[in-house]
Amino acid sequence: MITFIQINFLIVITYVLFFGFQKCSAILNFKSSAISKLRVAQALLILSLLTPLMMKLIPSERHSYANYIQIEEERIDTNLKTIEAKAHYVVNQTATKISEINNVTHFDLGSILLVAWIFGFFLFLSKLCINYFKLKKVFLGSVSLKKNSKIKINISDKIVIPFSARLLNSFWVVLPVSVLNNRTDKNLVIKHEFQHHRQGDTTWAWLIEILTCLFYLNPAIYFWKNIIIELQEFSCDEALTGQKVVSSRDYGSCLLRVAETALLNRRMYAGTTSMAVVFKNSKYFKTFLLRRIEMIMEEKKSKQKWISIYTGLLITAMMITVAYGVEKLSMAQSKKINAGKFIGDTEVQKIADDVLTRALKDTKSVAGFIIVADPTTGKILAVSNIDKKNPKKDHWSLAELIEPASFAKTLVIAQAIENNLTNPSDTYACENGFYKYNDLTYHDWKKGGWKNLTTTQTLANSSDICSIKIGEKVGEKNLEMMVENFGFGQNGVAKDFPEAKIGDVPELGKQFLPRVTLGRAYRLSPIEIMQAYGAIANGGNLMKPIYGDVQKPEVLRRILSEESAKTMRNMLQEVVLAGTATKAISKRYSTAGKTASARLDVYRKTDWYGGDHHANFAGFVGFAPVTSPKIQVLVGIINPNTEKSGAHGGWHAAPVFREVTENVLAYLKVAPDKI
Repeated sequence: MITFIQINFLIVITYVLFFGFQKCSAILNFKSSAISKLRVAQALLILSLLTPLMMKLIPSERHSYANYIQIEEERIDTNLKTIEAKAHYVVNQTATKISEINNVTHFDLGSILLVAWIFGFFLFLSKLCINYFKLKKVFLGSVSLKKNSKIKINISDKIVIPFSARLLNSFWVVLPVSVLNNRTDKNLVIKHEFQHHRQGDTTWAWLIEILTCLFYLNPAIYFWKNIIIELQEFSCDEALTGQKVVSSRDYGSCLLRVAETALLNRRMYAGTTSMAVVFKNSKYFKTFLLRRIEMIMEEKKSKQKWISIYTGLLITAMMITVAYGVEKLSMAQSKKINAGKFIGDTEVQKIADDVLTRALKDTKSVAGFIIVADPTTGKILAVSNIDKKNPKKDHWSLAELIEPASFAKTLVIAQAIENNLTNPSDTYACENGFYKYNDLTYHDWKKGGWKNLTTTQTLANSSDICSIKIGEKVGEKNLEMMVENFGFGQNGVAKDFPEAKIGDVPELGKQFLPRVTLGRAYRLSPIEIMQAYGAIANGGNLMKPIYGDVQKPEVLRRILSEESAKTMRNMLQEVVLAGTATKAISKRYSTAGKTASARLDVYRKTDWYGGDHHANFAGFVGFAPVTSPKIQVLVGIINPNTEKSGAHGGWHAAPVFREVTENVLAYLKVAPDKI
C-alpha cells in the first residue's frame, strides 16, 4: 500500500516537472525535437512506476535481517533439544463459536478505501475489455486492402476516422471508405499510421489505458495521457513533413480534412492511435490542431536533441532523490522509538538487575536483558538491560528488534490448535531432517532430524520440518492474519509503549510460510513477544502493555479460547520438563516456556565467540506457576562465551529465567505449587 501511494506521488511530481520544462522551453525559445520530448516523457512515466520498487532493493538496516540465518539450538546433552514456539491467533471461527467471540469486526478507513479502489479498478478494466472486443469486431469485419505476415491495412465502412492499433499479434491500420476518394490523403494517412507503429505508439496506447485503470483516482495520469498523445502526433507530423517526398501543404490539408470529420464524429476506440486524435473537449481539440498546423507549416530548422535529454536526466535525478527521501522517511518511521519513559516496580527491577549482572558474568556475555510482566493485566513490572561493550541509556532493550526464531513456532502451533487443525497427539512426518518448500530445501537443526513426531514432541524438540508441516495446515492466509491478530507491526501492541519500537512484520513471498513459522527474516520487539506469550498464560486475551500505577488493564481482543490456551500451557510445560529447557525447572514452582536461539548481526561487530553457523542470541520466554501464571519473564543473553558451539536458549537463558521467577514470585508472596 505504501509503495502504491509513493508511485501515485511520483506520477504527480514527474508530470509537474515535465510540464514546467515544457513551459520554460517555450519561454526561452529552446527548440527540441518532438520525438526527444516523447521519449523523455515516456521514460519519466516508467521511472515513476519503477523507482519506488527499486528503492525497496536498496540495502538498509530495516531489510538487512532478511538474509539472517536463524540458528536453531543444538543439542548440548541428551536433555537439551530445540523447542519450537507455538503461535496462536483466532481466525475462521465455526458458526457455533462466533457467538462466543468478544471481538467486534470493524472496517477502518484504509479498508474502505481499498474496497472502493478495487471496485473502481474492475469497473475501468471491464470498460477496457468491452472496448477491446468492439475493436476486435471492427478489425475482423473490415476488408483487407493490403497485408503481409504482421502488417494489415484494412478498409471499413463502420468508421469515419482512420486509426492504427496493435491487436491479435498484428499491426493494424484501418481506413474509412471516404479516404479512398483522395489518393494523396490515403497515402499520407497510411504513412502517418505506420509511423505510429514504428515509434511504438500503438503499444503505448494500451499501456496508458492499463495505467489509467490502475491509477484512475490520480488526476496526473490523465494529464500524462494527454501529453503523451500530443507528443506522439507531433513526432509523427515532424517525421513525415521532414521527408522531401511529403509536401507540408498537402500534409496539412489532409490533416484538416481528417480532423474535420473527427470533429463531427468524435468517437475513438481506447488502445488506438489516430492522425486525427480525438479529445473530449472540442476547444482543446481545436487548439491542439492549430498548434500542429503551425508546426507543420513553419520553416524546418535543426532542433537540439540534447536539451530534452539533459532535461530528462535532470528530472530523473530529482525524481529519484524524492523517491529515496520518501523511502527513507518511511523507514525512519518504522525505526522510531516511542516517546516517554518506562517506570517499573522498584523491587522487581532490583531483582532483575541483580540476576542479570550475575548471569552476564557467569556466561561471559557481551550483553543481555530481562523483562518481567504480569500476564493477567499486561503490566510490565521491570526492564533490566546491560551492554558491557557499548553502554546504552535507559531501557534500550525495549527498542531492540530481534528475530523471533523458535519463539514463533509456539504461535503457529497455537493457531493450528485454535482452528482445530491439529491436537497435541497428532503425528507428523519429519522427513529425517530435509524438506523442500517452493524449491527451497530446509534442514532440521538436529543432524538427520526425526522420522515422526507428535505436535507436542515437535514443540519440545523444536523440529523445523515438523513445524513447517503444521504451518502448512494453517495456511499462508491464516498466518498473515495471525501476525496482525497477535499484535505485531505498525498497529500492534508496541506502538504506544514508551521507549519501545514496533517490529517488522514478515514480507509476503514464496517463503512466507516457513519464515513466519521458523521466525526468520523478520524482527519483533520484546514487548510484542511478551504480550503474545502473555495471552497463552492468561487464558487467551491479548492485553495492552501498561506500566506504573495509573494505567488500568485493558483487553485488546481475545486471540485464543480458554481451552486452546490451556492446551498450549501444558505443551510449553513439556518443553521445560522433557525438552530443550530442562534448566528452567524450578524446585518450588511449575514453569513453562520456550527457548530460542538466533543470530543478531549487529552484535557480531563486537566480540563474536561463535562461528558463522552458530547463534549469538540465547532467549527464553516463559511463565509460572503453570496452572495460574502470576508472572511472565523474557530473557535475552547476547554473545555468551561458555561454549564453542555458540548461544543456546536452553543453556544460557533458561537458568536465568528460573532464578528470576523464583525470586519475584517469593517477593510477590506467591505460594509454591510444588511440595
